[in-house]
Amino acid sequence: MSGRIPSITFAILLGMCAGADASEVLAGGPLYGADASQGGGITCRVFNSGNSRIRFIQNRIFDNTGAEVPLFTDTCTVLAPTKTCAYGTVIAGNLAYSCRSITNDTTNSLTGTIEILNHDHNAVVQQQPLRSNELQR
Repeated sequence: MSGRIPSITFAILLGMCAGADASEVLAGGPLYGADASQGGGITCRVFNSGNSRIRFIQNRIFDNTGAEVPLFTDTCTVLAPTKTCAYGTVIAGNLAYSCRSITNDTTNSLTGTIEILNHDHNAVVQQQPLRSNELQR
């Protein structure tokens, strides 16, 4: 009888873990554009290379003080396969910026970039890839 109790306990714990939600976090930055970016923009672009639609849970941009910057535009809500979306804002200060997206993707099928545009919004001053991490909730 005592051998069954550890087995039942293990089965219960395994069942509790199996229902855990996993999410993908795409993040990039900090990225700094110096004087050329004053009045320019910060854009976070995401591409879905997979075969399933991806739902975005949260898109945010932060400055180097840790403050969240209000988004000016955001087309990243649901992303179909082989499509691209973007979210961004206007650069208001001489700061570095970072992007973070949380999605329901567990296949690591998302790629992307963070870009800083010049004050005329017609040239990329700085760019780097977004990195992916799996987040257990």
